[in-house]
Amino acid sequence: KKTDPDYDRMIIQQNTSRPKGFMVWGGVSSQGKTALRFVTPSTKVNSNYYVNKVLKPFLAQDVPRLFSKRRKMKWFRHQDSAPNHTAEQTIRFLDQNKIHYLTPQEWMPASPDAAPMDYSIWGYLKQQLNKIHIDSLDELKKKLLSEWRKMSQTYIDKVLASWPRRVLMIYKARGSHIEHRL
Repeated sequence: KKTDPDYDRMIIQQNTSRPKGFMVWGGVSSQGKTALRFVTPSTKVNSNYYVNKVLKPFLAQDVPRLFSKRRKMKWFRHQDSAPNHTAEQTIRFLDQNKIHYLTPQEWMPASPDAAPMDYSIWGYLKQQLNKIHIDSLDELKKKLLSEWRKMSQTYIDKVLASWPRRVLMIYKARGSHIEHRL
C-alpha cells in the first residue's frame, strides 16, 4: 500500500537497461538467407502489411538473388498459419505471382517443430545474442544483423536436412510436439 512507510523501497522497477523486443522476418534456403525485415514496434501486421512490407520486397530483392532464372530451380515458401499468412489477400498475392507455397491444408498449423526458422534458426540467433550485452533497440537490431550475416550456410544446410525427418516424426506423433523425442 502507498501508506506503507517502506513503499518507495518496495517498488519493483522495470529494468530499463534491457531493450524491448521487436518483430523480425527472415528466411533461409539451400541457396542462402533472405534479408531481415524489421517490423516497427506496435505495428499491426495484417495481410496488407505482410504483402507490401514482406512478400513484395522478398520477391523483388531476395528471390532474384537466391533463385536466379538461369538455374531453373523450383522453390516453395513455407510459412505458418499466422492470420496474415492465411488471409485471402495473402493467398491471392501468392497465387497471382505464381509463388509455390504449402497450402494451409498442407502445413502443420500449430507445430513450431516443423518450421526450420522456428525449430532452429531463431533459437540459434537468440543464443548468440544472449552472449553479449545490449543496451538499446538499435543495438539489438545491429547485433542481430551481424549474427545473421555470420550464420554459415553449412549450419543452414544441416537445419534444412533435418526437416524431412522431423516432418515424418510429427506425422508419426499425429501432430504432437516431437522435441522430447529428438
